[in-house]
Amino acid sequence: MKILDKYILSEMIFPFFYGVAAFTVLFMSVSSSEIISNMIAMGSSNFNIAVKYIACSIPQVLVYTFPMAVLLSCLLTFGRLSGDSEVIAMKAGGISFIRIAMPGLVLTFLISVFSYYLGEKVVPDANYTATNIFIRQLVKEAKSERENLIMSDIDPDGTERRIFAKNLDEERGMLRGVMIFYFKNNHRLREVYAPKAVWENNMWRLIDPRTYDFDENQGIKYESKSEVGRLPVDESPSELARRDRKPEEMNRERLSQKLQLMRMMGDKSGSNDSYGRLYKRYDVIYHQKLALPFTGFVFGLFGIPLGLRPHRTSTSIGLGLSLVFILLYYVLMTVGRALGENGTLPPVLGSWAPNIIFGVAGIYLLIKASRS
Repeated sequence: MKILDKYILSEMIFPFFYGVAAFTVLFMSVSSSEIISNMIAMGSSNFNIAVKYIACSIPQVLVYTFPMAVLLSCLLTFGRLSGDSEVIAMKAGGISFIRIAMPGLVLTFLISVFSYYLGEKVVPDANYTATNIFIRQLVKEAKSERENLIMSDIDPDGTERRIFAKNLDEERGMLRGVMIFYFKNNHRLREVYAPKAVWENNMWRLIDPRTYDFDENQGIKYESKSEVGRLPVDESPSELARRDRKPEEMNRERLSQKLQLMRMMGDKSGSNDSYGRLYKRYDVIYHQKLALPFTGFVFGLFGIPLGLRPHRTSTSIGLGLSLVFILLYYVLMTVGRALGENGTLPPVLGSWAPNIIFGVAGIYLLIKASRS
């Protein structure tokens, strides 16, 4: 590594960690301070739980604050270098601005890669744990019942099975309002309806099931009733009672599987129905989980040339300028997400629109700075 690279990187590291600490404290104080204080107020025994909640909340916060810290670091570092005429001296020595900016761009890219890794490997489970702590400690949500269960799988021969249950009573080991649909090549093969299913001898037994078999023209060719039957589900009541993960608690692989399952189950049935909107929401979050970590690199493209002004050497001015552009970015991100979820924009474009806007502006500023 050349002296120039070490020098630029050493100048950027401290402002970056300063920004991470400042923005993380600010973010946590706004979003979680009331929750944490309520946990602690409930008793001294909850202090450790509050600490665990904080620890589980921080990874998601870091995914948001890393890009903020990158922008602050770029503005402060290159603002100081410009204000002290060091950039002019480097150019006078035959070093191009692109070469001067290269260490910073590499650093911001590596930070983005690490942020993506954090968002994929750590954040989903941490968010899931934090939400469970919140539910147990403050919401006191009943664990014994769940509503509207949906399960689906595919047999080796290609037969698709979709299972719905209106209600799960974990304490009694009972499913109510059970419906089973069998499909193959988008054709109905069989439908089974039962008022309830009970967990006995490590299996689900259907009570008074009614079965309908369909012919090739989708007409009923056979109807039967029986006193008992077997529900093709292996999970116990306690396993079924586990809270489903929200999209924010999934990585891209799980979200991709969820989207595939929703397509397979016909949830993507239109732009105006609830399933269509839900599908688009999951799709937007799927793309955002890649777009958000690489905001750090986009902010590097934008912040490095923007910092080349002598009057931006002040920490307070750099922090203020960072907050302005961060606010603008997250307003664009919110608008893009909303437009993606309601179908005005494709989900991928709604997720990446802020990065595209700031990235294009950053490339323009880099080219302009390299020519000056």
